Amino acid sequence: MVPPTLTTIPTARAVLRSCVAPLLGYALALLSAVGLMILLVLAFAIEGNGSDPTGAVDTDAVRTLVGMPFQVAGMALGGSLGAGSGAFGLSLFAPPLLVTAVFGYAVLRFSRSAERTRPSASTTERALLALSGAAVTAVVVTALTWLLAMRSDEETIHAASVGLFFGTLVLTAAAGLAGRQAVHGSLWPSYLPVEGRRAAHLVGQHLVVWVALLVPVATVWILVDSGAPEALYALVWGPTVALAGFALGHGGAVTSFGESEFLWDLGWFAGLVLPVLAVLLALLAAVAWHLRRGPDRAWLAAPGSWLALPVAYAGAGLVVCLLSTVGLGGVTAHSAYWLIPVLAVWGAVIEALSRFAAPALGRALPEPVRRRLARGPAEVVATAPAASGVRIPMSPPDQARARRALVGVGVVGGIGLLGVVAVSIVGATAFDPQQRAEEYLDAIVAGDVDTVLALAPVHDDRTGVLLTDEVYAKAEDRITGYEITDVTTDGNEAVVTVDLEGVPDGEGVTFQMRSDGRRAVLFRDWEVDAGGLARQVTVPIPASSTGLRANGVTVDVPGGDIDLWALPGAYSFDPYGDNPWLEAAVTRTTVPAAEVWGTYAEIDDPQPSSALRDRVDTALSAWLDGCMAATTLSPPDCPQDAYGSGDEQRKVTWRLASAPTFSWSGFDGTFPAELSSDEAGEAVVSYEYDASYGFGAADWTTESDEDSLYVNATVDLVGGEPRVTFSSY
Repeated sequence: MVPPTLTTIPTARAVLRSCVAPLLGYALALLSAVGLMILLVLAFAIEGNGSDPTGAVDTDAVRTLVGMPFQVAGMALGGSLGAGSGAFGLSLFAPPLLVTAVFGYAVLRFSRSAERTRPSASTTERALLALSGAAVTAVVVTALTWLLAMRSDEETIHAASVGLFFGTLVLTAAAGLAGRQAVHGSLWPSYLPVEGRRAAHLVGQHLVVWVALLVPVATVWILVDSGAPEALYALVWGPTVALAGFALGHGGAVTSFGESEFLWDLGWFAGLVLPVLAVLLALLAAVAWHLRRGPDRAWLAAPGSWLALPVAYAGAGLVVCLLSTVGLGGVTAHSAYWLIPVLAVWGAVIEALSRFAAPALGRALPEPVRRRLARGPAEVVATAPAASGVRIPMSPPDQARARRALVGVGVVGGIGLLGVVAVSIVGATAFDPQQRAEEYLDAIVAGDVDTVLALAPVHDDRTGVLLTDEVYAKAEDRITGYEITDVTTDGNEAVVTVDLEGVPDGEGVTFQMRSDGRRAVLFRDWEVDAGGLARQVTVPIPASSTGLRANGVTVDVPGGDIDLWALPGAYSFDPYGDNPWLEAAVTRTTVPAAEVWGTYAEIDDPQPSSALRDRVDTALSAWLDGCMAATTLSPPDCPQDAYGSGDEQRKVTWRLASAPTFSWSGFDGTFPAELSSDEAGEAVVSYEYDASYGFGAADWTTESDEDSLYVNATVDLVGGEPRVTFSSY
């Protein structure tokens, strides 16, 4: 009779107790996040040129420091770091897997301890307890991540998201159930064949050992190659870097922005270390697989015995692709998914090595190492009765075939290793002078000035202010194409001759290249020397100038004549660009492609801007309006003057027939500026005068007269605004 299956529903108190283990795991995850946060803050401080990150601490900074561990932990549990306001439209998905591992392991251990203290009655009850604790933890984690967001002014950055909730739910439930189930038996499901359990256990150990070995190696390599901040970032996201390295070292690739990066794209160090490490761990895995499975010839003879490792390694490929995924603003980078069949091939190779090469390799290892490699998953039941495990000696023909197979595997493995190294070296040496010159010229044609400067650096100061995408995009007569006609190499130096399209005199232009020696262990890398095709143009900055506009873009330069770097093209320079009262005529200066001695910018004399002319005309109109309102024939401080008839005048009215105009021909851009009218204006006066001249009764007679208006003006800047004063001749 089959015993009934026991199913129980946990009590409310048991459900509450089930929340303790995952919340304690979350607390440990926060502590580990604090450690990573310290590394991040240190990296930020180093990138800030050694500035003290604790200086000038304000309330926003304190809130950021308090909330940052919660955001790091949120990213570790599946959240994407983004902004809560519309001002920041990007989101970052880059789980720090160290914190993820701490959380998962802590939940597993705490759940196992809780199960031992209060055992549950069935697998169903354990699943319900794990799911209940996971649901509560997911709500708490999501809420805390949102409440403790990093807030500054109107911007809020946090990792609370739907991904965080479900990521926490799934990870917590899986770890909690595994911990509780471990108390009552193996972590491995009973329906999984013994061979599958062994294979999954071995592949998991393979990945863990790879990550543990590669994280410190990668950190040191990045420290030497890129500097301390990048090394600290690599340490924070070490497992992700290591898993991506696992894919590259085993023949995979990392894809991002629609492009793939392979092992040889990382340089000679990674191209050598990763495949060597991959081969060594594969050999150890083969020995471990041989020791754990034992000499069961009957099982080894079965075709199905070849499937466990390829399937397990294919599954590991999927895990590597998923865990190495990072995303920024919807664009993701991850290990290419064709790693899955590639790792299946690796699994088949390891299976073959375990049969033919591992016995000899295992005997050469120290006994403690053999014992450790032989340790497989707990509670694995033998696949055959004990009697069937009697060792049968191999026949001479079998021994000969085994030796031939061992030699063949060794030869194939050695050729494969040498091939990987050779591919790495060939890929590195492909960076010859011509290839780097083509990259440089392609960047110029595309107007990608950042890449141009990376390949051909110039002085890192204000003499490079014209070398920006914005300025160069508005230059005329730019380089639109090229043809490299010759590359002459002499030791660590090279001369590139090129015919340029789109610029005057672009044929036979040369520029220098040199080997920078940074990768000279296996090959020479090249960079464009002496600024490449960038030329210096002397720009005079007048004393009256307060800034410079190049091609309509304001750039920061000191006063006086200054030599600025510029790529070939025609540029307009206006040293009065940020002065609303002055302007210069648009005159193009050609920066040649061929190297010449001295290029001097053409800058015309300053002219009054339309705004300044309008200010002067408006002031003149207001002054004349006041003068035309006068009721005397010769009003003071006004340009009009009339000689009236008779001894007495009355009812004097002035009318402006035409206003005088100013001549700016003598204006040199300095203030105060003296102006005079080049065309006189005209005013008409009408009045009544006593035509009796004192003889008899008054005889009021209407009279009119015309007067020419000649005006002088003084224009000065007071507080940055024009002030105009007038006087007449």
